[in-house]
Amino acid sequence: MKKFSFLLVSLLAAVAAMAQPMQNLVWKSEVVHLEGNTYQLNFKASPAMGWHLYDMDEYDVPIATTFSFEPSADYELVGGVVADKTAIKKEDPYMGMVGYYPGSVTFSRKVAVNKNTVIKVKVECKVCEDNGNCTDGRTQ
Repeated sequence: MKKFSFLLVSLLAAVAAMAQPMQNLVWKSEVVHLEGNTYQLNFKASPAMGWHLYDMDEYDVPIATTFSFEPSADYELVGGVVADKTAIKKEDPYMGMVGYYPGSVTFSRKVAVNKNTVIKVKVECKVCEDNGNCTDGRTQ
C-alpha cells in the first residue's frame, strides 16, 4: 500500500501543478492513508488575496465548485466531497443568495482502492475578486 500511496500522491501533485491556468487560484493535493484500503484525497484551494472561491451549492449564474471522478473498477468512492469549513452566504443583487469561501479551503473525498491505480479528477470552479471580476477555473 505504501507504493500505491506514493504513486497516487505523485499523480495528484502532477495534476494539481498542471491544472493552474489562473494566477489567482492555487491547488495542492495530498493523499492520507486512513486504514486498510481506504484513503482520503485532499484538495486545497488557495485564492489570491482579495479573491474568493464559490462553494459547492448550485446556482444559476456562478459556477459552483464541483469535483468529477472518472469511474473505474479499481476504486470505489466513499461518501461525498466535503469542505473543511462552512461557506459564507451573502445576497448578491444579480445572482441572489450565493456562498463562497473567502480564504483557503480544503475539499476531501474518501476512496477505497482495489489495487494501484490512477484516480482522475476534474474540478470546475469560479473565483472572483471582491470587486466582481471573475475567472472560471477548470482543471483535470
